[in-house]
Amino acid sequence: MPPLISAALVVFLEGLSFGIVLPVLTPFAEELNGSETWAGILFAAATLPRVVCAPMWGKLSDHWGRRPTMAVVVVGTTSASVLWALTTTLDGFLMSGLMWLLVARTLYGLFAAQSVLGLAVASDVSDASKRAAAMGVLGAAFGLAFTLGPAIGGYFAEHFGSVNIGWLAGAVQFSSIFIILGLLRETRPDTLAEAESHDVFARPKSLLNLATVPVVFWLMLVCIIATASYSLMFPTVQPLSEMWYGWDKGDVGLALSFFGLLGAFVQGGMIRPTVKRLGEKTTAIMGLVMLAAGMGWLATHPAGTGGLWGSLSLMALGTGFCVPTITGLMSLSVHERDQGAVHGLNQSATAVGRTFGFGLSGALFEHVSAAATYTTGGIGAALSLLMLLVLKRPAKTHAVDVEPESSAPGSDV
Repeated sequence: MPPLISAALVVFLEGLSFGIVLPVLTPFAEELNGSETWAGILFAAATLPRVVCAPMWGKLSDHWGRRPTMAVVVVGTTSASVLWALTTTLDGFLMSGLMWLLVARTLYGLFAAQSVLGLAVASDVSDASKRAAAMGVLGAAFGLAFTLGPAIGGYFAEHFGSVNIGWLAGAVQFSSIFIILGLLRETRPDTLAEAESHDVFARPKSLLNLATVPVVFWLMLVCIIATASYSLMFPTVQPLSEMWYGWDKGDVGLALSFFGLLGAFVQGGMIRPTVKRLGEKTTAIMGLVMLAAGMGWLATHPAGTGGLWGSLSLMALGTGFCVPTITGLMSLSVHERDQGAVHGLNQSATAVGRTFGFGLSGALFEHVSAAATYTTGGIGAALSLLMLLVLKRPAKTHAVDVEPESSAPGSDV
């Protein structure tokens, strides 16, 4: 099986477990005596550790290889899901069930790097001209998982309880270990393996140097703001749709599945010809326009569910176009041997954006208004759009080499 397809299957299974949890986390937090603000904290807890851990896993994969690193992170995320399933059993043992759920989400964030490693595999097996298309395959896999996951999670929670979502998510995650061990071949370039130090932490300046390359730093800021903007939706779509339109968990699950379906359609079929025609930067700008329009439309509290479906559609199309193209621009900005590291930085930027967006969403929803949450998202998407517009040179025209070719293995540069 081609490595890109194997990596896409792993990303699909992780995305499926993510989607399963999505419509359930907020109501489960409420069952454990939490509020919308607490739900935002729980969402953020699963992303904040990635600020540090995502680049670390990417760099470790440059040293150890993609395959063994991916196996380690799968074991970690599976353990986090098992702890979710035990939260009510552990309630009162040392701390409350809500705090145990916080620990479970934090543990998940420490290990959730399947997408980072999948992107590194995609970069290993694709040249610059096909990089965005390879990213799109992984995005489509995640989008398809996102199509199925929320509907499955909503149905499962209604019939078997929110706490048992942990067992379901854990089983889905652990099944990917068989793909990693049985189907995925190592893709790390031999030249990279020879160049890496025996001590992966011996050259800490390489990540710092990579992050301070102007175009990489600027694209990381764009990624942070855009991600924060669309992340405002996830903790609040369930209480908003219940308050404004009378939906239940099953309805929300179906809506999020529709969101994922549109994203998969874009990233699986539309992204490649669109990038070929317009380029990565223009495609990303188009996506950000759609995202800003969708967030702004929902902020107006459109009458009837048609407005809700329409705004969600624009947000789904917008994220489907902008996420893989911003990722592709970052990938094309650096040397081939730094692909694992740059995708780690990309996921770190994504984690910062999600942490901020998730944390802010619950506070805005609970203490200001639902409309303020989505107005803020629309403003953020517009800001990231403006930042991309002022990016003077397309990143793909000036890939940078952050470590001189003559550097000896393990040297501190």
